[in-house]
Amino acid sequence: MMKIGAIIVTFNPDVDNLSGLISRLLLQNIKIVIVDNGSKSFNLVTNNYELIRLNENKGIASAQNIGIQYLLSEEVDYIIFFDQDSEIDNKFIGNLFNEFLYIKNNIDSKILAIGPRLYNENNDYFYKITNVNFWGFRKHLDVSNISQSVEATIIISSGSLVSVKDLLKVGFMRDNLFIDYVDIEWCFRAKGMGFHCYVAHNVIMKHRIGDYDLNINKSPRSVHSAFRKYFQIRNAILLLNISSVPKLFALKEILGHILFSLRLIYLIKKSRRQYSIALLKGIRDGLRGIFL
Repeated sequence: MMKIGAIIVTFNPDVDNLSGLISRLLLQNIKIVIVDNGSKSFNLVTNNYELIRLNENKGIASAQNIGIQYLLSEEVDYIIFFDQDSEIDNKFIGNLFNEFLYIKNNIDSKILAIGPRLYNENNDYFYKITNVNFWGFRKHLDVSNISQSVEATIIISSGSLVSVKDLLKVGFMRDNLFIDYVDIEWCFRAKGMGFHCYVAHNVIMKHRIGDYDLNINKSPRSVHSAFRKYFQIRNAILLLNISSVPKLFALKEILGHILFSLRLIYLIKKSRRQYSIALLKGIRDGLRGIFL
């Protein structure tokens, strides 16, 4: 019987949300490891999990790598990644795993990972998936009403199920990225090695990207804190130095983040100084990282 382990990365989590996620995973017979990035102390009702407390915030990439190392010692066959606020139902793991096996056995033997369709409950829409070709041109696909699972160049790590055997071939997450683009870089690296990622048509997870949505030209745009904006800009520049990432993709990400940051500086007056500093420091540190 295949053994599945879950990694939950936390940082000052909402205990009720986290407890709900743990309870649903335990109902589905999942081995759980929580890697906490230096939070204030928190207590959970259940204790059927492994808790690894880090003495500082080492970022999501390092936390995921620590969780992977632990689950390797537990000899799991598959790993599923979660954020602390992920919401799943009681059939989530089974449906995702069965869809993975169906694709592997009937459609694509090179499947590496599969994730759910991600639903923004606050604004009632599904996040589109992104496919990127060799040159870096991207195509967005609406998954609101898909009837079969679809390949995606990029899937978000939260809610994604990964084969351990093939994960070890692709390698661990890049610690130096800290948070943003960790999953994106890993997906590009996997694609360069001939592996494929999918989004399952029959599995949905409530998820919110960013702190809130800002409607721009009648289209919702996810807004992150200035702290996150710094990493988005810095890491987008760092992508230029990673061979598996198409240069055009990285350049578009850099330009997009700079332009959106300028728009935020104009629109969100109370955070104007923070976003300005994040923009300038992100550009500076990104360039320093490339030319070290």
